[in-house]
Amino acid sequence: MNNSKRVMIFTIALMSVIILLPFILTFTYTNKTAYLQIRYSNILFFSFVIIFSLVQSLVRIFITSKYYIKDKILFSLKLSPSKLYNRLVFYFQLIAMSIIPLIKNNSFNNFSFSLLIFNFTIWITIIELFLYISYKYTKVYFMTDGILIRGLDLRMDLPINDDIRSHSGFYPYFDIENFTIKNNILKLQIYGNRGYIEVIIPSDKIKHIKTYLESKKIYCKNAH
Repeated sequence: MNNSKRVMIFTIALMSVIILLPFILTFTYTNKTAYLQIRYSNILFFSFVIIFSLVQSLVRIFITSKYYIKDKILFSLKLSPSKLYNRLVFYFQLIAMSIIPLIKNNSFNNFSFSLLIFNFTIWITIIELFLYISYKYTKVYFMTDGILIRGLDLRMDLPINDDIRSHSGFYPYFDIENFTIKNNILKLQIYGNRGYIEVIIPSDKIKHIKTYLESKKIYCKNAH
C-alpha cells in the first residue's frame, strides 16, 4: 500500500479517536488520585490499541475490497508473524514512561507498582492477542495481476516512512524486485528498498511458487 493511502488510513483512525475521546473521559471519570495514573494509561491504551486499530482495520478492508476479485485469486499463503522479542524494548519503554510520573509525584509504592504491572500485563496480552488474530486471519493472495494482503489486520500502522513490512494492500508484480526463500519463509523485496512482504510457504509448494514468480519476471535473489 502506498504511503498516501497509509496516511489517509492513519488520519481517519486518529480523527476517530479524537472524536470519541471526550466521551471516554466522561464515562471513566474518577477523583481518586491513586487511580489517576492507571486511568489515563487505560484511556490511552483503549483509544490507541483498540479503537485506533479497529478503525484502521475496517478502512483497510474497505480500500482493498476493490482488488478482492475471487476469479483472479490463484492461491493464498499466511503472513509470517513477527517475533515477540522485537517488541520487548517497546513494552519496557511503556512501563518506564508510566513509572516515572509516579516517582516524581511521590506516589510510587509496592501497591501502585503492582497495580501498574498488572494493568500493563493485561494490555500487553490484548496487544499480543490482536497480533495473533492479525497474522491468523490476514491472508496473502497471489492473484493474476499482483499480490493482495487483506483480512482482519489489527496491526497499528504509523506512516512515518515509506518502509513496508507486509502491510495490507495491493502490490502489482512489477513493484516486486526479487524474492528469497529461507526456512520456509518467502521474502518478496519491493523495488526501491521500500520494504518487503514475508509469508510462510509450505515445503511442497516451494517449487510451484518459484516457477510462478519467475513467470511474472520476479527472480530469486540467490540465483543472480
